[in-house]
Amino acid sequence: MLTCLSVLFALGAVGDADAGPKRPLTFVVDTRLSEGPAENFTDLAVDPYKLATLLKPTAPAVTAPAAVPAEDGAGPAPAAPAKGDLLIENERSYSATIAVNGTVIGMLGPYTDGALHNLKAGTYTVSFSHTTGYTYTESIETTQLTGPLVPGGRGAAVVLPNKGAETKE
Repeated sequence: MLTCLSVLFALGAVGDADAGPKRPLTFVVDTRLSEGPAENFTDLAVDPYKLATLLKPTAPAVTAPAAVPAEDGAGPAPAAPAKGDLLIENERSYSATIAVNGTVIGMLGPYTDGALHNLKAGTYTVSFSHTTGYTYTESIETTQLTGPLVPGGRGAAVVLPNKGAETKE
């Protein structure tokens, strides 16, 4: 019995050595991820183009103090941006259903960042309901994103090191 198991183990090791790496060496485009106003989600539960009208901030945007005051000290306060991007980070190793202000948006994969674009600037209440049953809520303020989220869908392909194509071995 022991000899039979040893032979099977040796044959398995030889087969694995020829197989090459079991994971990609660089990020590739994931066409299952959403694009547009709701970026990097799977299983969207809402029309992403209606999110800007559905969602309102629970708190107004915070206005940052001026970095350099005017010479007379009476310069105008900097204006908060009217629109922003809500960056939602799933920092867990399992998928989560995301709800913003009680509206279910969709699913974020493990260790995946999602974003809702072109929302009214402010703070939103984001709920994470993980597949394990663990649920929690965070308050997240909008920000200004300058490029696509990586790794991500087709929109992120232009910034990937391999331009979205799989590496050849």
